[in-house]
Amino acid sequence: MKQPRTRRLIDIRTILENVSFFLEDLNPIYPIVIITLIVTVCFLLNSIATELPKLNSRKDWNTKTDSTFHNGCIDTQQYLLDPEYIKQNATFVMLARNKELQDVISTLESIESHFNQWFHYPYTFLNDEPFTEEFMNEIRNLVSSNVSFGQLSPEAWHLTDSYSLKQNLDLQGDRDILYGDIPSYHKMCRFYSGFFFRHELVSQYEWYWRIEPEVEFHCDLTYDPFLEMNRSGKKYGFTVIIPELPNTIPTLFRKTLSFIKQNNITVGSLWKLFTMDHYLVDTTTGVGGGREQNNTFEIIDKWINYPGEITEVIQREVEIEHLMSNLGSSISKSGLKNLIDRAKGQIPLVTNQYDQLEYNLCHFWSNFEIARVDIFNNDLYLKYFEYLDQQNGFWEERWGDAPVHSLGLSLALNVSDIHYFRDIGYRHSSLQHCPKNYISEKSSIFNLFSLAAMTSGSEPQYIATDERWQRSRKQKKYDKGYITGTGCRCRCPNDYRELEDSPAYCQNMWLDLTKEENPDKPREPLVAYTVAKSIIKENFIRTMSNN
Repeated sequence: MKQPRTRRLIDIRTILENVSFFLEDLNPIYPIVIITLIVTVCFLLNSIATELPKLNSRKDWNTKTDSTFHNGCIDTQQYLLDPEYIKQNATFVMLARNKELQDVISTLESIESHFNQWFHYPYTFLNDEPFTEEFMNEIRNLVSSNVSFGQLSPEAWHLTDSYSLKQNLDLQGDRDILYGDIPSYHKMCRFYSGFFFRHELVSQYEWYWRIEPEVEFHCDLTYDPFLEMNRSGKKYGFTVIIPELPNTIPTLFRKTLSFIKQNNITVGSLWKLFTMDHYLVDTTTGVGGGREQNNTFEIIDKWINYPGEITEVIQREVEIEHLMSNLGSSISKSGLKNLIDRAKGQIPLVTNQYDQLEYNLCHFWSNFEIARVDIFNNDLYLKYFEYLDQQNGFWEERWGDAPVHSLGLSLALNVSDIHYFRDIGYRHSSLQHCPKNYISEKSSIFNLFSLAAMTSGSEPQYIATDERWQRSRKQKKYDKGYITGTGCRCRCPNDYRELEDSPAYCQNMWLDLTKEENPDKPREPLVAYTVAKSIIKENFIRTMSNN
């Protein structure tokens, strides 16, 4: 039955009267607070929307030198059925102890569910002791492929017979060097630096993927990384690049330079990623052979160590030169001051600089590696390792396999030989990288109108090959997708800090190198001394004339 019109008008009048009474009783400060709150929220949302795209993790890192093999998910079944698909001669490699069985199982469950349930690559497990039957049976029952178990040779798991071994390790512990007083850690670093690729169970393969106990993968990998590395001519793949702790490798770089000199090695362009060259000004151009000019060049070499110092130092030399040339006439106060400052000053000392080169401590985090076996199993790298082994740094210091690998590879490899697996989400210990999911432009438009699309940045859908890897509805709620993303069905931890968004200069150096027009070009000085001096001198004389 319809409500009478008069009754409806009375109801509306009553509502308006109640609202009026409420507004009369309302403290006038409340509307101001509410309006201020709304404006603040709008401002914050706008700031977030403005700043988020500036994060490294939200940017496109693909360049012509290195780019993601496949953004987001692909149809794995079609990929495997492609006539051009060729399974590679590859294996997973893990160094593990019997007591780490549960941590090993955790890693295998992660890599199987995210990758190997579709590709069935074999596993190679190595141990300094025989594996127990329990360990081997548990692993065989879990994985979808063949498994090999091997034991290390005494030589591969040995440091030294020196009586000072314990003394050195105790000293490293007293100095609070991370893992410095743990013998097995030193042995592990030495083994991975020079022996794992020579083990008979590993050397039979062309490719390897190193994994560790208790690591976690956050994204699905729906293509074959070994095949894509082979197709693109890549030789070494990483997912994390970070600086090493300086107190673990105080002499490693100096020993590496000695090896390079003794063997007359021309390093690869990858060397540029790990070193800082302090030879920034080309002082060879225009050398007249006069003593005064050569002394000037020597001064330039010693005083300039960083790009920001180039103009300042050359400007000073120009003013001093002008002063000395005009002693009988006008005297430049700035030139006189510079002459006095240079005479009183001390040549800057750069710690860890040798032959104008300095190690920036960057290295590929080697607990994750996808690479060719022969980049280590070759004459040059073996000679390098044997030289380092003779220097006793694996026990007198705490040389890690990560910086040894990185410096050793840079002796021969170029930047273009390296691939950043940005699309692989990976956690080991407290560090982790987890990419944004990829979503196409078409899907991103649909994203605006569909909540379902916002929680799944990747297609096609996940298909398990075994009921053990089936996912619940909650597990299928993947992270939001982005046009600049790379990941496939990633579920990143809520409390993690993305390495790409941390102040990590090593990652920025990698990105800067890959953006270069020709990153494999040998490093050159930033400027020719004669050219820079001519420009600075011209400006100086013009300024003097105006004064």
